[in-house]
Amino acid sequence: MTSACYLEGSHILACACNRALNQGFSIDDNAFPRLVLGHNIVTEECLTSIVGDKAYYELPILHILAKRNNIMATLTDCNGRVLTKSSCGAEGFQNARKKTTVAAQTLGISMGLKAQKLGINTVRVKLRGIGANRISTLSGATLSGLRLVSLTDDTNMHYGHGKRPRKVPRK
Repeated sequence: MTSACYLEGSHILACACNRALNQGFSIDDNAFPRLVLGHNIVTEECLTSIVGDKAYYELPILHILAKRNNIMATLTDCNGRVLTKSSCGAEGFQNARKKTTVAAQTLGISMGLKAQKLGINTVRVKLRGIGANRISTLSGATLSGLRLVSLTDDTNMHYGHGKRPRKVPRK
């Protein structure tokens, strides 16, 4: 693998690098992508690299918003135009069943099938939210045959300065 943007096999590559270093071999920077804690770093040359038949920055993006009670997925092109969207509720799960792993995996499978109907086989993924079933949605997308090139966690983190507590009611 010459490009740093491939996520597939990055854990295997990190293990191979660690084993090679433990045995005393030196690793050439050009032979392996740069790794941080076992994950690939997307570099400037990666943004212009070719993935399949398109450049990396031209790939469609699968946005996954994982909330506490529901998961929503949207497939957009590289410019942000919505191609298709769905959620666990739209897939037929109601109330507390929307937050189960089965619902998340079903959502991933349906988004993968919708993408393949549009002729899309390779996507980038942007995750947002701290819901429990983000990974189940990704596994469903890969089960449907969709190839995930990169993962980006785009969750907003608020560091303090939240809303003040409610006023205590008088008795």
